[in-house]
Amino acid sequence: MMNVSTKQLRAFLALSQHRNFTRAAASICLSQPAFSALINGLEAEIGFRLFDRDTHRVRPTPDGESFAAIAAHLVGLYDSSAKEVAAIGRGERGRVCVAALPSVAVSWLPSVLPDFRANHPQVRVELIDALSDRCLQALADGVADFAITAPRATPPDMASEKLCEEAFHFVCRDDHPLAEEAAIRLDQLAGMTLLNFAGNTSIGQYLGKVLPGRVCFDSLEVEQLTTMMGLVAAGVGASIVPELALYQFRRPGIRIIALADFPVRREIHLITRTDRTLSSAATRLRAAIVDHAVAAEGRAA
Repeated sequence: MMNVSTKQLRAFLALSQHRNFTRAAASICLSQPAFSALINGLEAEIGFRLFDRDTHRVRPTPDGESFAAIAAHLVGLYDSSAKEVAAIGRGERGRVCVAALPSVAVSWLPSVLPDFRANHPQVRVELIDALSDRCLQALADGVADFAITAPRATPPDMASEKLCEEAFHFVCRDDHPLAEEAAIRLDQLAGMTLLNFAGNTSIGQYLGKVLPGRVCFDSLEVEQLTTMMGLVAAGVGASIVPELALYQFRRPGIRIIALADFPVRREIHLITRTDRTLSSAATRLRAAIVDHAVAAEGRAA
């Protein structure tokens, strides 16, 4: 198997063009002895003479002329491949898959993805908008590069970085008895029946820490924010949701009221696997999301 370097091929092409060792060596920034060594080494490797040279001139042999097209093709292929490798290193090529809570997918990612996609048009971005457990499963299965969710606990093979924390709000129809309150205390909810989120949702898990014993939960449990919004809008009941989920409830006929003394805030974390290195493209998208989270927290403060 031949072992020919691109440096040798570039030296050959330079000498084919300039037909003078001194000028050819200068064109690729080499000393003449080093340049001559490249040409001699190339001829020894391929097994035939590439140039006829004497004290007056240098010219390609017939075999050298045939080899010129091959050398130009190989150098061009190397250069284009090197550009592709550099683009991958700059995060301009590849695929990124993000698993995120629906509330994050709607509230944060639309603020990040347009600029990222404009600056990285050759990167394919895939989004899994799902409940917390499914986000973590997609990460564990290697489908997602990272997850943005509110985990109950971080598995030992994953690393977690807190992006933000958000307050909870009371949501009800505008004919609810508490609809005109500016803020609501927990003791005002005593004995009230609230619509609840299922236990496999991050919202349901947070509410389950605080509300048992204070309120009654309706036997009807839901997983999706859109379903909860429909139930509240229909007057079936009221509920409590975190701030990032409020986009579903900002519509006529529904009131959103701050909870004055709710004792917990939902934490949103960006989670990666400790045994996998993020691609350059995923690293750049992750950085953009973290920057957005920091800026959003600063605005909120």
